Amino acid sequence: IYRIVLFSHSKIFVTCVLKTKFRIMPYKIKFKNSILFRVGAGIFLPVFMISSLLFYLLYVNTEELTEERYINQLHEINLNYADYITNKLGELASKTKLVAKQIETGKISHKDFLDITFQITNSDNLIYGSAIALAPKAFNENELGFYYSFKGINKIKQIKFETTEDNGYFDYRNSNIEWWRKPSSDHHSGWTSPYFDHDAGQTDMVTYYQPFFKDGEFLGIITVDVSIDLLKDVLLSNEEHFEEDIPTDIYLFSNDSTLVYADNSVLIGRNVLKSEVNKRLGNKSSEYKIIANAISGKIGREKFYSNTLNEERFAFYTPIASTNWHAIAVIPYSFIKESIFEKMWKTIFILIIASIFIVILIYFITKSITKPIKELSLASIIIA
Repeated sequence: IYRIVLFSHSKIFVTCVLKTKFRIMPYKIKFKNSILFRVGAGIFLPVFMISSLLFYLLYVNTEELTEERYINQLHEINLNYADYITNKLGELASKTKLVAKQIETGKISHKDFLDITFQITNSDNLIYGSAIALAPKAFNENELGFYYSFKGINKIKQIKFETTEDNGYFDYRNSNIEWWRKPSSDHHSGWTSPYFDHDAGQTDMVTYYQPFFKDGEFLGIITVDVSIDLLKDVLLSNEEHFEEDIPTDIYLFSNDSTLVYADNSVLIGRNVLKSEVNKRLGNKSSEYKIIANAISGKIGREKFYSNTLNEERFAFYTPIASTNWHAIAVIPYSFIKESIFEKMWKTIFILIIASIFIVILIYFITKSITKPIKELSLASIIIA
């Protein structure tokens, strides 16, 4: 009977202890909570660190893929400009080659040279003028022969020199002019660098020159002048077709860094690397390095900070082989970032949902792990 009474009292005591939740021993409660916290933190922190690392790797991969996509698009934009310039200037060059061949075969007499230059000048909107310049005594009749047609304000104007006594005699042989000097010395055709014609044209232009011969003897050259202003207008009118929906700035440079084309017409015709802006900034500016790399014939890409616009930009440059020009396509880097965030927000949303689910899961897992520990702790207290 004594044992039964003692057992009953003991049971009542244990029940009271459980109901009061160990209010007489608060430090036991702290121990119980610290177990839950420690186990939960031990599970949550590695999961959080791994998730953060995966998110970072995902962002870097998305950034690389997005940059690569825009590189391909900028390359395509450059090729669009290059293809148009190559095809269009190739057509104009073909005109001069055909006439040169006809002169060499005797189908065109020097008496028709002025008319031929008129026909070439009138054959295309991009052509500003055309000239035939003869070598000294090429046809055993004239000391010098120069025939030039160019577009005036309202009509095509013409200039003709057949002797050295002509008023306003234009001595192209001794003027060290690129369109005469190169073909007369190396006997090859090609395009000149952009230049301002101070004589008849009074405009920025590039010239295609084609030498012609008779029995292997150099007779002279035929040229076609392309107005850079007209080329700029044509490119600007087709800008949407070339550039699609990307806010792109296109710059075309010649080998000597003369700007052939840009949205800002004021800069066209300037030697950019020798401009006052770059003299102030020095050779260490990002724009200087990109232009220098481009005109060296390299193909490349670069993210840089523009000192003139005070923003990050992304550039892709490639040569245009047919003219020895170089195209640089530039877009704001913020445009790439916007595209990255558009792709990442779905991932971020999924990660947030997954994180909430993981936190809830960790809570229940931690609770299931710590429950036996709590019961064991409680049993030890009861035994004590």
